[in-house]
Amino acid sequence: MGWLCNMGVTKTLGKFRGWTLPEDRRSPRAWDAFWSEVISSARNPGEMADGRWGPPGPHGDVHEGRFYARIRGYDTDNAFYGVIEDLRASGLKRVLYPGCGLDVLPYFLAHEGLRVTAADISRVAVEYEKAHPPGVGWWRLWLAFCRRERTRAMLDLSPSELAECRRMECVEGGSIAFEVMDAFSALDHGDPYEAVVTRNLLEHYEADERAALLSSMHRRLRPGGYLFLQTEADSLSADEAAFRPYEEAKNAGFATYGKARLEWGRAHARHAGREYYAELGRQAAEDRAKEKVAAETGQRVARIMRP
Repeated sequence: MGWLCNMGVTKTLGKFRGWTLPEDRRSPRAWDAFWSEVISSARNPGEMADGRWGPPGPHGDVHEGRFYARIRGYDTDNAFYGVIEDLRASGLKRVLYPGCGLDVLPYFLAHEGLRVTAADISRVAVEYEKAHPPGVGWWRLWLAFCRRERTRAMLDLSPSELAECRRMECVEGGSIAFEVMDAFSALDHGDPYEAVVTRNLLEHYEADERAALLSSMHRRLRPGGYLFLQTEADSLSADEAAFRPYEEAKNAGFATYGKARLEWGRAHARHAGREYYAELGRQAAEDRAKEKVAAETGQRVARIMRP
């Protein structure tokens, strides 16, 4: 579960508006009940598949009105499109996504030619994911997020035109295998992976469990592999926000870059303008170059987004 965690961590986050997370975060039965409630709150399954309704998670909650209403307000998917481009450029294919929940990202990864294993503790979530792949509305959202120069064109496409665009841009070789298992089991299953992708997973564990998960991720990645860790740690309250993703990933053995860029960006965000973004881009390019060198020398690299 993308938000699987232990008892006593956080009970409700802003991004879950209206839903309360299970008390026992390690209980499959509790997560089945949670996702059953979330799914039943959609007016019909087609709305969720078409992107006009969103479960709690990376794309927000219930969308009133048009399904692309938040395109300009969320850019994590833009970052993940860069992840996909980097994976393909490095020749990496096998991706593990532990804690997938109802996230549509595994489908997007597969659409771009990657071989994805998507795992979740909840059988309800996995069965729903398998039965309801994202419709054209989600693909409109994805393409508009990830290819900003085409946003207006994406909004103007009819559903049939968008479906054709989706078909034409599908990269051969992609696949998804869904598995019912928790994050710990997923990380001990099968051959080493070339990449591990997580969204909203680690920050809700206690420190000892985070350390164990990060160590498992490091162990299950092949030398030169990547961990892409997207976190909502800034959503946690002050006494809960004990997750320090750069330090903890580094302690587990990963090469980490980007912390200096993050701190620079926060210090200068009030003066954001063309020069600010140009400098951020320059620093990001330097970090990518360092990541590439680290991977080429056999280190496992952790790229951390929105810490």
